[in-house]
Amino acid sequence: MEFKDMLKYFRKREGLTQGELAAKLNVSPSRISMYETGEREPDFETEEKIADFFNTDLNTLRGRDSEQEQVLMPKSYINKYNSLDEIGKSNVHHCIENEYKDWVERDNAEKAIHAEYLRLLEFDRVVSLDKIENIEDAKVLLPNSAAFNGLSNEKDILLMANNMLKKLKNEKARRHDQ
Repeated sequence: MEFKDMLKYFRKREGLTQGELAAKLNVSPSRISMYETGEREPDFETEEKIADFFNTDLNTLRGRDSEQEQVLMPKSYINKYNSLDEIGKSNVHHCIENEYKDWVERDNAEKAIHAEYLRLLEFDRVVSLDKIENIEDAKVLLPNSAAFNGLSNEKDILLMANNMLKKLKNEKARRHDQ
Protein backbone atom coordinates (compact mmCIF):
# COMPACT_ATOMS: atom_id res chain seq x y z
CA MET A 1 0.00 0.00 0.00
CA GLU A 2 1.04 3.56 -0.60
CA PHE A 3 0.80 6.57 1.68
CA LYS A 4 -2.44 7.70 0.03
CA ASP A 5 -4.08 4.33 0.75
CA MET A 6 -2.81 4.19 4.31
CA LEU A 7 -4.01 7.72 5.07
CA LYS A 8 -7.48 6.89 3.78
CA TYR A 9 -7.48 3.63 5.74
CA PHE A 10 -6.53 5.31 9.02
CA ARG A 11 -9.00 8.17 8.49
CA LYS A 12 -11.88 5.80 7.80
CA ARG A 13 -10.88 3.51 10.65
CA GLU A 14 -11.26 6.46 13.00
CA GLY A 15 -14.61 7.39 11.42
CA LEU A 16 -13.44 10.80 10.25
CA THR A 17 -14.36 12.75 7.14
CA GLN A 18 -11.63 14.48 5.18
CA GLY A 19 -12.83 17.80 6.62
CA GLU A 20 -12.71 16.53 10.19
CA LEU A 21 -9.20 15.14 9.75
CA ALA A 22 -8.09 18.38 8.11
CA ALA A 23 -9.39 20.38 11.09
CA LYS A 24 -7.57 18.12 13.57
CA LEU A 25 -4.32 18.42 11.61
CA ASN A 26 -4.80 22.14 10.94
CA VAL A 27 -4.65 21.78 7.14
CA SER A 28 -7.22 22.38 4.42
CA PRO A 29 -9.70 19.65 3.44
CA SER A 30 -8.50 19.91 -0.16
CA ARG A 31 -4.99 19.04 0.99
CA ILE A 32 -6.27 15.83 2.64
CA SER A 33 -8.16 15.05 -0.55
CA MET A 34 -5.02 15.54 -2.64
CA TYR A 35 -3.02 13.33 -0.27
CA GLU A 36 -5.61 10.56 -0.56
CA THR A 37 -5.73 10.72 -4.36
CA GLY A 38 -1.95 10.86 -4.65
CA GLU A 39 -1.99 14.29 -6.30
CA ARG A 40 0.21 15.67 -3.56
CA GLU A 41 2.64 14.29 -0.95
CA PRO A 42 2.94 15.82 2.51
CA ASP A 43 6.19 17.28 3.75
CA PHE A 44 8.08 15.44 6.50
CA GLU A 45 6.64 17.53 9.34
CA THR A 46 3.09 16.90 8.15
CA GLU A 47 3.80 13.18 7.81
CA GLU A 48 5.04 13.12 11.40
CA LYS A 49 1.96 15.00 12.56
CA ILE A 50 -0.30 12.50 10.75
CA ALA A 51 1.61 9.49 12.12
CA ASP A 52 1.40 10.91 15.67
CA PHE A 53 -2.31 11.62 15.28
CA PHE A 54 -3.02 8.01 14.23
CA ASN A 55 -0.54 6.62 16.78
CA THR A 56 1.54 4.83 14.14
CA ASP A 57 5.07 5.03 12.77
CA LEU A 58 6.16 6.63 9.50
CA ASN A 59 7.02 3.31 7.84
CA THR A 60 3.51 1.99 8.40
CA LEU A 61 1.96 5.29 7.31
CA ARG A 62 4.06 5.21 4.14
CA GLY A 63 3.08 1.60 3.49
CA ARG A 64 6.69 0.48 3.91
CA ASP A 65 6.41 -1.93 6.80
CA SER A 66 9.66 -3.89 6.71
CA GLU A 67 8.11 -7.11 7.98
CA GLN A 68 5.37 -9.03 6.19
CA GLU A 69 2.47 -6.68 5.46
CA GLN A 70 0.92 -5.77 8.75
CA VAL A 71 -2.73 -6.54 9.42
CA LEU A 72 -4.32 -3.21 10.23
CA MET A 73 -7.24 -3.32 12.61
CA PRO A 74 -8.44 -1.38 15.60
CA LYS A 75 -6.54 -2.08 18.80
CA SER A 76 -9.80 -3.07 20.49
CA TYR A 77 -10.05 -6.07 18.12
CA ILE A 78 -6.50 -7.11 18.88
CA ASN A 79 -7.13 -6.81 22.62
CA LYS A 80 -10.31 -8.89 22.33
CA TYR A 81 -8.51 -11.53 20.28
CA ASN A 82 -5.63 -11.69 22.76
CA SER A 83 -8.08 -12.24 25.63
CA LEU A 84 -9.59 -15.35 23.96
CA ASP A 85 -8.63 -18.86 25.02
CA GLU A 86 -7.15 -21.28 22.47
CA ILE A 87 -10.59 -22.53 21.37
CA GLY A 88 -11.76 -18.96 20.76
CA LYS A 89 -8.62 -18.13 18.77
CA SER A 90 -9.06 -21.33 16.76
CA ASN A 91 -12.65 -20.30 15.97
CA VAL A 92 -11.43 -16.89 14.76
CA HIS A 93 -8.81 -18.53 12.52
CA HIS A 94 -11.44 -20.93 11.14
CA CYS A 95 -13.80 -18.04 10.40
CA ILE A 96 -11.06 -16.11 8.60
CA GLU A 97 -10.10 -19.15 6.50
CA ASN A 98 -13.74 -19.76 5.51
CA GLU A 99 -14.30 -16.11 4.60
CA TYR A 100 -11.11 -16.06 2.55
CA LYS A 101 -12.10 -19.26 0.72
CA ASP A 102 -15.54 -17.79 -0.07
CA TRP A 103 -13.95 -14.55 -1.27
CA VAL A 104 -11.55 -16.44 -3.59
CA GLU A 105 -14.46 -18.41 -5.07
CA ARG A 106 -16.52 -15.23 -5.63
CA ASP A 107 -13.49 -13.46 -7.11
CA ASN A 108 -12.81 -16.35 -9.51
CA ALA A 109 -16.47 -16.44 -10.60
CA GLU A 110 -16.43 -12.67 -11.20
CA LYS A 111 -13.24 -12.99 -13.27
CA ALA A 112 -14.81 -15.77 -15.38
CA ILE A 113 -17.93 -13.68 -15.96
CA HIS A 114 -15.82 -10.66 -16.87
CA ALA A 115 -13.73 -12.71 -19.33
CA GLU A 116 -16.91 -13.96 -20.96
CA TYR A 117 -18.23 -10.41 -21.05
CA LEU A 118 -15.09 -9.18 -22.82
CA ARG A 119 -15.36 -12.01 -25.34
CA LEU A 120 -18.95 -11.03 -26.08
CA LEU A 121 -18.19 -7.35 -26.65
CA GLU A 122 -17.15 -8.29 -30.16
CA PHE A 123 -20.15 -10.57 -30.68
CA ASP A 124 -22.52 -8.25 -32.59
CA ARG A 125 -25.17 -10.90 -33.19
CA VAL A 126 -25.93 -11.13 -29.48
CA VAL A 127 -26.26 -7.38 -29.10
CA SER A 128 -28.90 -7.35 -31.81
CA LEU A 129 -31.22 -9.40 -29.55
CA ASP A 130 -33.85 -7.41 -27.67
CA LYS A 131 -34.37 -9.90 -24.88
CA ILE A 132 -33.25 -13.38 -23.98
CA GLU A 133 -36.36 -15.46 -23.52
CA ASN A 134 -35.10 -19.04 -23.33
CA ILE A 135 -32.22 -21.11 -22.01
CA GLU A 136 -30.86 -21.78 -25.50
CA ASP A 137 -30.35 -18.06 -26.13
CA ALA A 138 -28.77 -17.72 -22.69
CA LYS A 139 -26.34 -20.51 -23.50
CA VAL A 140 -25.42 -18.74 -26.76
CA LEU A 141 -24.75 -15.59 -24.75
CA LEU A 142 -22.69 -17.31 -22.06
CA PRO A 143 -21.70 -20.74 -23.38
CA ASN A 144 -18.67 -21.33 -21.16
CA SER A 145 -19.46 -19.11 -18.23
CA ALA A 146 -18.81 -20.20 -14.70
CA ALA A 147 -21.78 -18.01 -13.90
CA PHE A 148 -24.10 -20.94 -14.56
CA ASN A 149 -22.46 -22.82 -11.70
CA GLY A 150 -24.74 -22.57 -8.73
CA LEU A 151 -27.72 -21.27 -10.70
CA SER A 152 -30.30 -23.99 -10.39
CA ASN A 153 -33.35 -22.62 -12.06
CA GLU A 154 -34.13 -21.23 -15.48
CA LYS A 155 -35.46 -17.94 -14.11
CA ASP A 156 -32.09 -17.09 -12.46
CA ILE A 157 -30.16 -17.99 -15.62
CA LEU A 158 -32.44 -15.87 -17.82
CA LEU A 159 -32.22 -12.93 -15.42
CA MET A 160 -28.43 -13.10 -15.38
CA ALA A 161 -28.23 -13.44 -19.17
CA ASN A 162 -30.54 -10.44 -19.68
CA ASN A 163 -28.44 -8.37 -17.27
CA MET A 164 -25.37 -9.33 -19.30
CA LEU A 165 -27.17 -8.35 -22.51
CA LYS A 166 -27.95 -4.90 -21.07
CA LYS A 167 -24.30 -4.42 -20.12
CA LEU A 168 -23.19 -5.46 -23.59
CA LYS A 169 -25.59 -3.04 -25.28
CA ASN A 170 -24.47 -0.19 -23.03
CA GLU A 171 -20.79 -0.94 -23.67
CA LYS A 172 -21.35 -1.19 -27.43
CA ALA A 173 -23.19 2.15 -27.39
CA ARG A 174 -20.42 3.74 -25.32
CA ARG A 175 -17.73 2.45 -27.67
CA HIS A 176 -19.70 3.60 -30.71
CA ASP A 177 -20.01 7.13 -29.27
CA GLN A 178 -16.25 7.45 -28.73
